[in-house]
Amino acid sequence: MLLPQIPGPHEFLRETSWLAGLRDPNLARVVGFCSQDEPMCALMEHSEPGDLPRFLAQRAFSEDGSSVVGPSIR
Repeated sequence: MLLPQIPGPHEFLRETSWLAGLRDPNLARVVGFCSQDEPMCALMEHSEPGDLPRFLAQRAFSEDGSSVVGPSIR
């Protein structure tokens, strides 16, 4: 059985730097990040629709009541 790997500081810096370079109106931007002390953190811009689970839950059903989200998405 494979155990999930816990990302280390190099992985955090690599991914955060990559995300900081993205410019897309549908993605929250990385405003800054702190990598000098533990825990490391990334500061993301506020997005108006809120968090993804809430966004999907509000749009999970079409007007006729049928599901518009796949059965494997929770």
